[in-house]
Amino acid sequence: MDEGAKEKGLTNTTVVLMICVALFYDALQWLLGWIFMGWLVTIYAGLTFYVWFKIKGISFMKLKRLATFSGSFIIELIPVIGDVLPAWTASIVYLAIDSKIKKVAGAIPGGNIALSAAGNKIIRNKNMARVNNMGRVKPMSGNSEEIKEASRKRGIEHNTKMEEDKKNFEARNKRWEEQRQEQHKFEEEYGGYQKYDKDLSELRYKYRNSSSSTDKAA
Repeated sequence: MDEGAKEKGLTNTTVVLMICVALFYDALQWLLGWIFMGWLVTIYAGLTFYVWFKIKGISFMKLKRLATFSGSFIIELIPVIGDVLPAWTASIVYLAIDSKIKKVAGAIPGGNIALSAAGNKIIRNKNMARVNNMGRVKPMSGNSEEIKEASRKRGIEHNTKMEEDKKNFEARNKRWEEQRQEQHKFEEEYGGYQKYDKDLSELRYKYRNSSSSTDKAA
C-alpha cells in the first residue's frame, strides 16, 4: 500500500474550516502589518496548519507539499509583501484540493494509476512543447556555401574599411608633414627658429602691454 492510501485525507468540512482560518490569518496579518507585527501571525499560522495537517494524517514528506507550505511561510515573513499577499489562503486551498483529489482517486479502483498517468501525460506534453519550440527555432544561417559566402563578404568589407582608414591616416600624416616643412622653411627664411621664437615673444609682450595701456587710458 502506497503513502497516498495510508493518508486519512480531509473531509469537506475540514477543507472549508481550513480555508476560513487561512483567510482569517491573512486578514489579521494585513491589519497587524500596519504596526509591523504581521510576522507573529505567520508563526502562529504555520504551527496551526502544520499540526492540523499532521492530525489529519497529511504528510509533508512529499516535495510538492513541503515546497508549497515552506514557500508560503517564507513569503508571509517578508515585510509588506507578506502582509498584502494571501499566501496562506492560496497554500491551504492548493494543499486541501490536492489531498481531496488523491483521497478520491485512492477510493476508486485504479484511481491512483489514472492519476499518475495523468501527471505523466502532463509532463510528457510539456516536454513535447519544448521539443516543438526547439524545432521552430530557425538556424542562424543556411548551408555551408551560404556561410562561406557571407564570411567572404564580411572579410571584403572589413579589408575595404581597413584600406580606407589607412589612406585617411596617410593623408593626415602627409598634410601634417607638409605644414611642418612649410613652417620650417618660413623659420629658416626668417633667420632661424630661435630668432623667430624670440621676435614672436616680443610681439606678444608688446601687444599685451599696449592693450593694458589702452584699458587704463579708457
